[in-house]
Amino acid sequence: MSDNPRATIAFLTGARIIGGAEIRLKSLMLGLATRGFQPVLVAPATSPIAVWALNSGLTVVNFDFRSLKSGSILETLRYVLRFRRLVRKLQSDFGVDVAYSNSRHAFTVLAFAPRGVTRIAHHRDAHSSAFNRILYPLVDLNIFISKFNYRASDAPKNAVIVVNAIDLVEPLPPKVYRGGKFRMAMFARITSYKGHLIALDAVRELVARGVDCCLDVWGEPTDSYDEQLLESLVAEVAKHKIPVNFRGFTESARERMADYDLLLNPSRNEPFGTVPIEGFNVGVPVVSHASGGSLEIYPKEQAECFLFDDYSGQSLADKIDGIRLGMVEGDDFLALVSRMQQHVVRNFSNTRVFGEIEQAIIQAMRGEVK
Repeated sequence: MSDNPRATIAFLTGARIIGGAEIRLKSLMLGLATRGFQPVLVAPATSPIAVWALNSGLTVVNFDFRSLKSGSILETLRYVLRFRRLVRKLQSDFGVDVAYSNSRHAFTVLAFAPRGVTRIAHHRDAHSSAFNRILYPLVDLNIFISKFNYRASDAPKNAVIVVNAIDLVEPLPPKVYRGGKFRMAMFARITSYKGHLIALDAVRELVARGVDCCLDVWGEPTDSYDEQLLESLVAEVAKHKIPVNFRGFTESARERMADYDLLLNPSRNEPFGTVPIEGFNVGVPVVSHASGGSLEIYPKEQAECFLFDDYSGQSLADKIDGIRLGMVEGDDFLALVSRMQQHVVRNFSNTRVFGEIEQAIIQAMRGEVK
């Protein structure tokens, strides 16, 4: 990095599973390491991402950012003091210069880190809170993953937008479908805003229309509320005999994506979402809801084909049926998928993200963020 400061960065995450954000955190840690930064992961000791980091030869420090259970003032103060002691130890033992939060749980205490470190928060939520609005000015830099994500978070002044991206693979030729069972999949954490119920309703509607189709759902719940949601989804499938299978978590999402004819991304107000990027990267079209960060992924000339407007199973079914018929009727649809694939490769490579985040970190360390 020549004239740029070489920082040791403590990446703070409360994640207990490997989801999309954690997959991108892995890439970010390794990508910044190639640029001269020294990563230290601070995470629950038994979490999958901590195990991965240890196996990758990275330094891991145990701290559970979800351990604050009580709302009492005394316990909150004790928790903050534990965190401050942790940061001082990171400074003394590893020379940490930057504390970089990857989750909302870590962000809640990041502002209380000792002033000797540069505090950077990477936000991925589709909403803000009164507490967050107090915390935003107290950190050195807030990074948002889309314009929608920034606006939904009350647009703090000390912020930059670094549009999300992924490690792209060699593009695969667009998927050819010429009839037969129409195989669809969802790759998303089991949680309310991801739109699983809408997807189930769409499959029911398609079956009622005589469409031979099925849906595989890849993903898992992360807490008791999400587990209850999964139970209700399973019950809905059994009750109405919907051709839907729940496959659980997979670490090889894009390899599995290539097996399907269409991917569903019915999240409502997704902060950004990378399923469309991953899907088109391997040649499989992705239909998304026309809201949130998804509107920043699809160019206007492709949006009409791949986005559904009304947040309902029928609206999604209409869009799926139109795409299915377009696939069967000829090569024009394959050309459309190819153009979308080229757009993804040009705009959503992690190489760009690493460079933009590197510069954001350097500016924050130098106090150049306003």
